Amino acid sequence: MTFGLNPIRKAELDLDGAELHVEEVFLTIQGEGPFSGQRAVFIRLAGCSLACYWCDTFFEAGMNRPRVTVDELVARVDSLQPITGVGAYSRPLVVITGGEPMRQNIKPLCAALVRKSYQVQIETAGVHYQALGGYSEHVTIVLSPKTPKLAAGWVANPETLRHWKYVVDATDTSVVDGLPVLSTQSEGAPSVLARPWDYKLRDYTVWVSPRDVHGAPERNRMNVQHAVSLCIRYGYRLSLQTHKLVGVP
Repeated sequence: MTFGLNPIRKAELDLDGAELHVEEVFLTIQGEGPFSGQRAVFIRLAGCSLACYWCDTFFEAGMNRPRVTVDELVARVDSLQPITGVGAYSRPLVVITGGEPMRQNIKPLCAALVRKSYQVQIETAGVHYQALGGYSEHVTIVLSPKTPKLAAGWVANPETLRHWKYVVDATDTSVVDGLPVLSTQSEGAPSVLARPWDYKLRDYTVWVSPRDVHGAPERNRMNVQHAVSLCIRYGYRLSLQTHKLVGVP
């Protein structure tokens, strides 16, 4: 686990995106957000532009391995798809995550997946922006803000930001909206994370996911109760880490 000790990686958006630093590709159940409970292939890209002090994800090993081509990635996704039968979801889900996936040029990967009839979800902190062009209909952005401001491209084009997801902690809550008011980068420092209403959005959903603190079961129970109370009070949607509850990656 990184716990904020990972190197802060620069953006590589100037590259053509034909090859990407990849941490891992695996089949699982999406545990969070709008596709929670759905079978999904995860493409975890390597490297991150932030260093959240409570981060519990491995994403650095891929930076020390050769880049993987888009064709290789799509072939790997294809190989992980089980045989589909009656009632199978018509557009299988592929989740592109990290690290910070938009640190790299993922346009070619998204385009290739959409051409193969995959539904794509991108999980991003919003610190980098990429316009997804004509295939955005089949790409869902799930924004999990970790900073007070988003990249300028999102500010100029906020309409695709329909799903906002916050990691919430009972010890870090706004008296106005219940969402975090402390920095994800420096423990205890004040820093109000970006909010959807700052961008005058009309159509959006706020998801809250209780922070999973390593080795602190009582605090984790408090965080779950806190997340539930926020949903009841403010109308947010609860996003539990279902994959952890059922024991899959």
